[in-house]
Amino acid sequence: MFNICACYLPPHGSSRYVSAHDFYDRLLLNIYEYQHLGEFILCGDFNSRIGDMSDFIEGVDAIPDRDVVDFIKNSYGEFLCKFLIDSNCCILNGRNFINNDFTFVSTRGSSVVDYFIVPYEHLELYEDVNVIRPTDICSTNGVESRIIPDHSIVTCNCTFKCFGLRTEVPMHAEVLENRYTRYDVSSVPDNFCNEADVIASLQSVENFERKCSQPKWY
Repeated sequence: MFNICACYLPPHGSSRYVSAHDFYDRLLLNIYEYQHLGEFILCGDFNSRIGDMSDFIEGVDAIPDRDVVDFIKNSYGEFLCKFLIDSNCCILNGRNFINNDFTFVSTRGSSVVDYFIVPYEHLELYEDVNVIRPTDICSTNGVESRIIPDHSIVTCNCTFKCFGLRTEVPMHAEVLENRYTRYDVSSVPDNFCNEADVIASLQSVENFERKCSQPKWY
C-alpha cells in the first residue's frame, strides 16, 4: 500500500489560522497510525521556511546534506524541523534532485514553503526531484496569460518493490494555485449579511473550513 498525505498549513496571521503546534502534532499521530501500512509520502504547502536548519539529528542520522536555496527561517520552520526529527522523516527538496528552486515566486519575494517529505530510511527510493516554475511551463508550451500561479510544481520519481518486481511510479504534487477574481461591490447595500441567521451560517462555514485544514490521507 502506498499512502499520500496532502497538507496545507495556513500562514501565520491568516483568517484561516490554525495552531502550527496542533497541526504538526496531529500529523505526527497520523504517521504513527499509517506508517505500518506501507510506504508513505507527505506533500503540500506548509508555509514553513527552515532556511539551512537541519531536518535530522547531525552525527546520529546518516542523511545527505540538503541543497539550500532559501536561507530565511520563520517560526513555523522550527515546528517543521522538530516534527521531521520526531517522525524520522526528512525533506526531499534539495536531495536526489535534477532541479532545485524556490517553490513560491511572486512580486512579494521568493521562498521555499512547498515540500515533499519522506521517511529517512526510504530516501533512496525517490529520485529526479524537480521544481518547475509556472512561468517556465507557460513559456515551454507557448501559453500567454496575465494570471500565472505563484506556487511552483514539484515532481519526483518513486521506485519501490511490489511482489518481488521493481516498479517505477511517477509522482506529481501540484501545489494549490491561488486564483483571484474581482467583483463589483459598489451596489451592495450596507446591511448586507447583517441578519443574525446569516452571521450564524457564515460562522458555521468558517468552522467547517478550519476542520478541512487538517491533514488528509489518501
